[in-house]
Amino acid sequence: MRLFEQTQVSIKNLTREIVMRPQTDTDKAYHEAAHAVADTRFGCHPVKASIKPSEGTLGSVSSLDGWDDSETARNYVISCLAGYVTEIRLDSSNEQAARLGASRDFEMASKPLEQLNMDLQSGIAIAKEWVNRSENWKAIELVAQELLIHEELVGDEIETLVVIADGEATRETLASVRLIQRLNR
Repeated sequence: MRLFEQTQVSIKNLTREIVMRPQTDTDKAYHEAAHAVADTRFGCHPVKASIKPSEGTLGSVSSLDGWDDSETARNYVISCLAGYVTEIRLDSSNEQAARLGASRDFEMASKPLEQLNMDLQSGIAIAKEWVNRSENWKAIELVAQELLIHEELVGDEIETLVVIADGEATRETLASVRLIQRLNR
């Protein structure tokens, strides 16, 4: 066997390992914060955001509303894909882990993408544009930092943090919201 043929055989027998960095709490916090901020911006009123693993997920955001027309379908796509886009913005070298972590999000975005006659890449592009707007990124960062501290935030906290990021409220407002929550328990 000649050298060239040996090389071809050796290449065919190689297996390539994909080395992925495990998803960190920071990854999860930013991912879930992006969903929560998008839901808030689009009026879907998130019920809670969490980075606590549950039901086969590493984190979650629960919202009240879905989509029923092309405008809300577009917003829903952005909300579904914002977590993935945010993880890529944080660390583009870990795209495969981010894609794996967002597989359920991709699935959820598939029907509205179909309704909008868009493919996944087009949906990712509009979500990226939305995430990269400074007012959205600022809110995502603030919600993510709070998720890292508290692991779980309820809707009023999320909505207040977005308003704080927009410069329309202060931390004292958040403290008041949390006090009211404790009193209502």
